Amino acid sequence: MDLINKKLFIWDFDGCFVDSELAHYVAYLFAFQNQNIPLKMSLNDYYPSFTHLGDGTGSYLKKLGIPFDPKIIIESKKEIYLNIIKQIVIPVFPKIPDILDKMRKLSGRIGIASNSHILDIEIILSHFNIPLDFIVGRDPLLKPKPSPDIFLKALGDTDPKKALVFEDSERGLAAAAAAGIEAIWVQTPLNQNLTSQYPYCARLTHQQIDDLLTQALSKV
Repeated sequence: MDLINKKLFIWDFDGCFVDSELAHYVAYLFAFQNQNIPLKMSLNDYYPSFTHLGDGTGSYLKKLGIPFDPKIIIESKKEIYLNIIKQIVIPVFPKIPDILDKMRKLSGRIGIASNSHILDIEIILSHFNIPLDFIVGRDPLLKPKPSPDIFLKALGDTDPKKALVFEDSERGLAAAAAAGIEAIWVQTPLNQNLTSQYPYCARLTHQQIDDLLTQALSKV
């Protein structure tokens, strides 16, 4: 992996750029509770299905044998999550500012490509001074990950070989592979014991990504 020749760095947002998974989990807890359906799982149990694979609500209802439209819970969760992030500052992962600074020094463009709504992303980032070149979020004209649409829009006319994706989930890695873009699987406490059937060039913590960028800059 040649970081020096990468000119576009594309970051997933939730659980990768910002530590937002707990807020998503709490929003789902309330959304299920509002329908008198308890979500009986911890954050660590929630993450593999709801985030990593992205099929949590429907699968959970099916497992319980409850004939309930998952879209009702999903829409309720969106509203609850929006209220949460308006009231609570969702933190950026601590190493992100250092990482982005080094990417800038490598003359790379940096942006977000996420299944989240742009409004949610902008609300969370409004608390931080983090300059980005673009944000691509959920759009009715784009299929969400694991479709490559969001990454392809972020890519624009950049050669995929000059781009690098940072993802924390299976569906994100699937989307990057489908878009033909090399990906780093960002390791966090929530995904460290998970596996992926999709390719990635490295599996690194935020600290290890920062170290790798430091090494790349020493060669410039």
